[in-house]
Amino acid sequence: MAAGKLKKLAVIGGGPKGVAIAIKAHALNKVTSRRLQVEIFERDEIGSHWRGAVGYTDGEQELCTPAFRDLGFPYTPEKRVPAKVQDYCHAELSWSAFKVADGTYRDWINHGCPRPTHGDFADYLQWAAVKARCKITQTDVTGLEPKGSKWTLFAGAGRSRISLGDFDGVVVTGPGPPRNARATPHPQIFDGRDFWSRTDEVRAALKNALPDDEIVIAGAGGTAAAIIAWLARAGYKSHPIIVVSVQPTLFTRGESFFEEDLFSNEAAWAALSPASRKLFSERLTRGVVWRAVMPQISKMSLTFVDRRMHAIDDSGAGRRGQVSLIAQDHLGARTPFPGAIVINALGFDSWWFLKLLPTTAFPFGVSETAQESLKQGMNRHLAFESGWTLPPLHAPFLAEKIGPGFGSLLALGDMSNRVVASYI
Repeated sequence: MAAGKLKKLAVIGGGPKGVAIAIKAHALNKVTSRRLQVEIFERDEIGSHWRGAVGYTDGEQELCTPAFRDLGFPYTPEKRVPAKVQDYCHAELSWSAFKVADGTYRDWINHGCPRPTHGDFADYLQWAAVKARCKITQTDVTGLEPKGSKWTLFAGAGRSRISLGDFDGVVVTGPGPPRNARATPHPQIFDGRDFWSRTDEVRAALKNALPDDEIVIAGAGGTAAAIIAWLARAGYKSHPIIVVSVQPTLFTRGESFFEEDLFSNEAAWAALSPASRKLFSERLTRGVVWRAVMPQISKMSLTFVDRRMHAIDDSGAGRRGQVSLIAQDHLGARTPFPGAIVINALGFDSWWFLKLLPTTAFPFGVSETAQESLKQGMNRHLAFESGWTLPPLHAPFLAEKIGPGFGSLLALGDMSNRVVASYI
């Protein structure tokens, strides 16, 4: 890109990925002649999904990743993002810089560099966004429409629909809504997003239950583990927990050098076969529980049931008006599992952004096969390419083909390098 030619990039979501991209663009503009304008569109506030105000967490859980894996980690230069950009990010916008700025760096070091809480991490995101003068528009993006080689973003609907401007590319971030989310809440049914904002209802439902009434949870990954850990801390150890999942136990992820290195080693990852990449991702990023929560979880009475969730019955037909999770085995047989509460912890819809696209883009929808094809056709900038006829759309959380850390917090610096490099 020629010096002085402005490129504009829209980021939907003000979480770690959005802020990492915005501060990388800020650093690039600060120390080079490049000009890249990043605008974050966030419905609530920066880091809202980590603060606990809108669900997904209560803000009090410890971050699973070490704080050193911050917005710029691993601070390695990309071909078109020079080393001095990484140096600036490390000196001015790293976790260490944040702790120095708020006067707690010495105490944090003396306490052994403890993992921050989700709320602490949200404070870091807010601080970095302010310091880097990130352009943030507080609105809910409701539509994307191609306009030549650019995207036009929209907010609102019908006569209230307004244009938010034209952009050379769009980055979609955020976990999306829970899979099989209910349209209306039920006082005994929760999911991985609303559980955290409805803990008063959880307590009320369990207060009205017998001490040994079951708690039924669909899913055995990180979302389920975080919820079980909260139940342990809240004192609900007498309630048996039924975990319905095709995963027979809670798998933990270690923190060996070899695992950690692969999360940010581009050459090593590129050398793996597709089958090996899939195996690594499934074992170490999906359906995996971090060891930090296992001591709490191990105090609970868990029974694993090898079935898939089919539906949740809220008719009150179960004993004492309990709700039931209807589970299906590999032969198709269905069994109800009644409980005082039922929690859908199956994870979130990573393809939520498809609803923003015009219906003409995919008139017949996007099947699972087509989704996999789009993922496999991603380019090194984490944008869809093969089979994609629309302007650039980056989806880092679907980029495990390119690298295993881009869907998490494990390589935010590499992720932002790849995205901004495609505009300079």
